[in-house]
Amino acid sequence: MNFTVGFKPLLGDAHSMDNLEKQLICPICLEMFSKPVVILPCQHNLCRKCANDVFQSELSDGIAMLVAGNDRVQAVITQMEEVCQTIEDNSRRQKQLLTQRFEALCAVLEERKAELLQALAREQEQKLQRVRGLIRQYGDHLEASSKLVESAIQSMEEPQMALYLQQAKELINKVGTMSKVELAGRPEPGYESMDQFTVSVEHVAEMLRTIDFQAGASGEEEDEEVALEGEEGSAGPEEERPDGPEGTGGH
Repeated sequence: MNFTVGFKPLLGDAHSMDNLEKQLICPICLEMFSKPVVILPCQHNLCRKCANDVFQSELSDGIAMLVAGNDRVQAVITQMEEVCQTIEDNSRRQKQLLTQRFEALCAVLEERKAELLQALAREQEQKLQRVRGLIRQYGDHLEASSKLVESAIQSMEEPQMALYLQQAKELINKVGTMSKVELAGRPEPGYESMDQFTVSVEHVAEMLRTIDFQAGASGEEEDEEVALEGEEGSAGPEEERPDGPEGTGGH
């Protein structure tokens, strides 16, 4: 009885020693702790060297993952920067093409405007020459008639009857001839009008207002536009000039 009672404490002490030894063994190196440290927040105990090795390994892996991630992010940034540069280059090129197209269109309009103004100027000069010629003709007739009237009045004041009769007979013939002179006809009514040079541009203006970018334009079409722009010398704006009555100023 006494043996049994005295034996149990010995068994308990041995078990406690085993637990104590297990608690003093590092789970990494499986040896007794050397400069143990407590890991927060899990409260595990490790040797200082083992803890350092574990954390250095994990930290190295984490750093490697971050570096790899940073490399991927930098690659994406570089790619997007290249996209931005490409967008700027493409936009600059399309702006140049757009400007060239509108400048070519303006050149066609300016050329057509000059041609129509020249036609109007020619018609103006022709009409002015005709009317001014009639003015000179009527002026010459008026001057001659006025001189004849003056001569007739002077002859009526002639005191010598014989001389008066001689002059009167000649003046009567001249007055009769002058009165029968047929002058060129005057310009017909509406001759001064220039309304025939009116042009209708409403439909052209409306068409210009509808100019817009072509959706889904392919790169081949853009390259073709560039090629066409390079051939300005061979295909001038005259080829784009509209034909027909409206294009000739309504003649």
